[in-house]
Amino acid sequence: MIELLASAFVFTADQFSKRIILRNFSEQSCLSLGPRLKLRRVTHGKPSFKRTVNRVGMVALWACSVAGLAGTIRWGHLFQSQPARISIGMAIGGATSNLFDCLRSQRVVDFIDLGFWRVFNLADLAIVVGIGLALVFLY
Repeated sequence: MIELLASAFVFTADQFSKRIILRNFSEQSCLSLGPRLKLRRVTHGKPSFKRTVNRVGMVALWACSVAGLAGTIRWGHLFQSQPARISIGMAIGGATSNLFDCLRSQRVVDFIDLGFWRVFNLADLAIVVGIGLALVFLY
């Protein structure tokens, strides 16, 4: 149950943050929050995105879903601590939010710019941090 709460929180926070960015930032506009952190709206998708999602994306989505299900069945008993379950919930919430954007509007909005990395969003952050923490709390 705790992983569902974590997942719902990440999904809601990511969707809310993307909505704020879409309403208040034009494409490529930027707000500096310090020497390294900027908010910059970057939209991925549009023309070729639909074609990619239809062909390659659906096959990749199916393959990843099957692999995830197989991994959960095989190694799910290792992730029974509460911190590990919360971390898995974070990753699932982030992945669900990005997938929701892809299916709903065929685009993903990124807005966190550190300058030395690609621009990303809260869902991407939750996926990476969630998987990393789940591995840390493996037992």
